[in-house]
Amino acid sequence: MITLSALDEQLMRASCNFRFWGRGELRELRHILMDNETINFAVNGYYSGGFALLCVTNQRLLLVDHKPMYLSLEDIRYDMIAEIDYNYRLLNAAVRIFTPNKQLMFTSWSQHKLRELTNYTQQRVMEIRQYYMGQQSQEERIAETAVNKKRTFIPNMALQANVSTLQHAGRLSVDSAAKSSMPMHNPYAQVPLISRHWSSRRPQFGRS
Repeated sequence: MITLSALDEQLMRASCNFRFWGRGELRELRHILMDNETINFAVNGYYSGGFALLCVTNQRLLLVDHKPMYLSLEDIRYDMIAEIDYNYRLLNAAVRIFTPNKQLMFTSWSQHKLRELTNYTQQRVMEIRQYYMGQQSQEERIAETAVNKKRTFIPNMALQANVSTLQHAGRLSVDSAAKSSMPMHNPYAQVPLISRHWSSRRPQFGRS
């Protein structure tokens, strides 16, 4: 909760000075704002429930309706806003804010301030959407990189397995060739060799 003087200072920086109308909403607003939250635009007007204050901060959009024995608050985050429509007339202007589960229509006699408030809200919505889209794209790139690494890792494992298999088969073939070139151990080779020499001379008969 911020002090009333700090709230008035923020409203002066945002060029919003409510001397008579909306003082009850401002007193209630100081209980809603967080310490790191600042007011950018605020405008008085009316909605379906009657007179209220529409305020936009750096974090959200607030509608405050404070009456005797009655209080109504609308807290709309920028990431919840789906569509914003602005209508300008001769004496007043209206803005219609759509969210997934509700719709808010606010009308004010301060056309210029309501136009600035609408432009700021649209800008904040686009910034948040671009941030989430960029974050989602980054997560998709990280996931795609992980998938590509996994796809590259599996063929490398298969290639290494094939190389290992071929190397193992090559070692087997080399060992087999080496063993085939070595003289085989034959037990019959150790038997003594008997060689006979035959003479080609014929015996001479009739000689003494």
